[in-house]
Amino acid sequence: MAPHHEPFKGLAPVKWESVAQEDPKEFMTKVFADAQTIVDSIPVPAVVKQATASQ
Repeated sequence: MAPHHEPFKGLAPVKWESVAQEDPKEFMTKVFADAQTIVDSIPVPAVVKQATASQ
């Protein structure tokens, strides 16, 4: 399991010379996965939980 701070590296400056310019798919997949992890770590307010649970 990766350390809990690992996804925050997705917010760091990018060294573009280390990114494959021809096919940045792997890089973008990792960035999007890290971003999703960060978003998912934010708790949902109780009001939103209640509103979505009643649907």
